[in-house]
Amino acid sequence: SFPVSTESESGSGTVENDGLGDWLVEDFDASELLDLQLRPRECMETAANTSHRNCAVGSLPGAQFDFRQRPVLFREMLQLTKQLSLKLGRQIGVAPETKRAKFYRARGVQFEKALLHELHSAGFLTLKRGVYATAANSPGRVILQSMDETSLRIMRNATDSSVRIVQGMSEGDDLSPASFSAIASYAHGVALPLDVLESHDDAGKQVVSSARAHGLQLLAWTLRNDAKRHALALELELDAVFSDDVASSAAFFAAAHGLCGAACVAAGPAERLIDGLDQLAEGMHLP
Repeated sequence: SFPVSTESESGSGTVENDGLGDWLVEDFDASELLDLQLRPRECMETAANTSHRNCAVGSLPGAQFDFRQRPVLFREMLQLTKQLSLKLGRQIGVAPETKRAKFYRARGVQFEKALLHELHSAGFLTLKRGVYATAANSPGRVILQSMDETSLRIMRNATDSSVRIVQGMSEGDDLSPASFSAIASYAHGVALPLDVLESHDDAGKQVVSSARAHGLQLLAWTLRNDAKRHALALELELDAVFSDDVASSAAFFAAAHGLCGAACVAAGPAERLIDGLDQLAEGMHLP
């Protein structure tokens, strides 16, 4: 176990951390990280749950996973994705995001280089003359995303157009036509928070129209088991969504597009996918 930290060992408690004083990933080596157990965000957001295992199953989304799994390495997740693609007989892509890229860049860590290397090693990308491209036999499409423009530009310069670049945006970012014009010079799309798009006036639709006018694809985060937000995503004709409840999202969109009826909810493709993922995890002996 680790003591409560008032400031991370790396001194990062005051850098992009809102003064939380928590232990951060860079405070551990790989072996220490793999000794940890994960907690769903919902369990951590309740003050009473921060230090006790009292996130009762059924009380919160994801509660059944509380203290039951270690962190999964990125290369392990890529391997799971490849195996699941073969098992289901269809392409399954990946959309990794570089987090805290500015922080690591300031410390000389070549975050983007390591990410592209792992995708290449796993067979998602090929490397020819110093440029990464989607492999002909890739398990699925690769989307690279970040809130950090510099990180995205680094990856854009190292990849061809088959690898999609997505600029993540938050509620306080500049959503003007000029901003979207600038983003279109290095990215293929933008990922917007649903809070921005969920507007009582036409502001959300105007943002979508402006982004599309500059040739950008539209992604949104984050869907949960919320019928209103699923309907909004459908109404806005988004190109993709990020969801914390894959089963409900897949069932909703499959039914909306006439791919199946009420059976989607009981035995939809997402639930079969999750069952397959569980079986593959067991086969790889992931706790």
